[in-house]
Amino acid sequence: MSFNTKNIYLTATLLLLGLFGTIILYPMFFDDDRQQAGHFYTELFELCGSAFEGHISANSRSYPFIQDDQVIIAHFRICRRDRMKVALHVLSPNGQLWDRSRTLLITRSDNDIFELRHLNRQMDGRLTGYSMYGGSSSGSGRNGLQQFTAYTPNEIHDEWEIEVVPNQRFTYGSKKDGNWKFRVDFNLSEPLDELPPAPWGTEDSNQAGMQEITLEDGRTILITCRL
Repeated sequence: MSFNTKNIYLTATLLLLGLFGTIILYPMFFDDDRQQAGHFYTELFELCGSAFEGHISANSRSYPFIQDDQVIIAHFRICRRDRMKVALHVLSPNGQLWDRSRTLLITRSDNDIFELRHLNRQMDGRLTGYSMYGGSSSGSGRNGLQQFTAYTPNEIHDEWEIEVVPNQRFTYGSKKDGNWKFRVDFNLSEPLDELPPAPWGTEDSNQAGMQEITLEDGRTILITCRL
């Protein structure tokens, strides 16, 4: 066998080994990303049935979410394996009225793709014309952080971001070109003793049910959800 022929065989063998290695390792990396994405949802589940007070930490003058001194409450109200609803309650600047129009809808597909939608209702419960806007997950969900690329980017935002730092903060906000348009940080170290009422358009219920949830890491937690 000539020297050139040996080189060809050696090169072909190395290419095949590299191909097999990629085939074997790719699912490992993919599974790792899925576990990390699941970890993001696990952190959210830890907040189920609780409410937390937050304040604006970044606000764009061109598109203010709320005024800097307004109080906002996040209530993790409905929690399921594939869907979560977080009601946002905003107190008026004079401290007299609550705006209960906003709800974040987070859904999770079988392959751990997350979707963020915004439900906006009027006081009579009707959805406003700009409801259901949102985006799908663009990251792996590592360290409790998930980005959502907007389905319809515009001059206001092209991405949303949600982050959970256990026992410290829950962050929600939108970005444009990598810069915050608004950002709200909720204090997870002090859950509210009294839960807010149901958001607009949702029948309130004083009934509460206990639901057992098995998390990705094997732990089982018991959460309280409104029925």
